[in-house]
Amino acid sequence: MGPYTPYGMVPSISFPGSTGGGSTGGGAFDPVRGMVFATARNVGTIGQLSAMLSSDVLPSFGKTKMPFEYYLDIEGYPCNAPPWAELFGINANTGDIVWRVPLGEYKELTAKGIPKTGTATNSGAPIVTAGGLVFIGGTSDGQFRAFDAMTGKELWSVSPRFNVGGNAVSYKGADGKQYVAISGSKVIAYSLP
Repeated sequence: MGPYTPYGMVPSISFPGSTGGGSTGGGAFDPVRGMVFATARNVGTIGQLSAMLSSDVLPSFGKTKMPFEYYLDIEGYPCNAPPWAELFGINANTGDIVWRVPLGEYKELTAKGIPKTGTATNSGAPIVTAGGLVFIGGTSDGQFRAFDAMTGKELWSVSPRFNVGGNAVSYKGADGKQYVAISGSKVIAYSLP
């Protein structure tokens, strides 16, 4: 089966799966640099169509994912080769991908020599500052990161001791400094230099 093949009556792999592909969390736009920043999940899903009733009245077919949100290998990682999540810098004028980097890591795989795989359960969206920094959490490794907007180089990361699943916000404080704030089990604000 090729790309965009719909699910059938027997289990089949869809790649990217219904939880993979471009991020539904949104993106960020930098009008000065002409760049768009977005994430993607590169995971497959096993699913099939199942008979059911539409509105409890009309017979129809609905997709059933099996057995998890995405297809796993015997060690609990996605069945396909990494990266399983990526952050992209895209030229807004041409649509060209300027850079792409894995987003997140599984520390146990890094210890085995397999670094920066991207985490399969990323969520949230990036934000970009006028100073050319792209901030994003949204990975299951519990890190909040800053990337260079033009190169994708990771410049900074911190572990706030919770998974940053939502979007960060940026604001100017009463002291005149710019802050980037994240939330989870608590709210943390980081000041920019």
